[in-house]
Amino acid sequence: MAEFWGKLAHIERQYSDQLTSLLRSPAGSFLGGIEKEKGGELPSFLSNFGDNKAKKVKDSPEMEHMWEQTKTLIKNRAVTHAAESAKITQEVAEVLKMYTDNTFPEQKAKIMECKRAHQ
Repeated sequence: MAEFWGKLAHIERQYSDQLTSLLRSPAGSFLGGIEKEKGGELPSFLSNFGDNKAKKVKDSPEMEHMWEQTKTLIKNRAVTHAAESAKITQEVAEVLKMYTDNTFPEQKAKIMECKRAHQ
């Protein structure tokens, strides 16, 4: 049991800060609006150009390019986050399997017996 709790705590420590910082980043908070029209909500760094310039985003090739780069960056971060989440899920699943195997050996033996019988 101590090994199970230790591994679970390790996973939490290893990924907690990383995922929290991603979710709190401008990219993470902007994920919901990623497909909005350019005239909609803008990433925070674009607002540094001032309201008048931000409103002209459709008219400026430089701003248009910056907008597209921002959307690409956010999409890439979303994909990275999903990959990290899958990795974490896999590690947690492995730890939970270890817990189940060690805690319920009789049930595991019965399950394996049933699987063999039905193959």
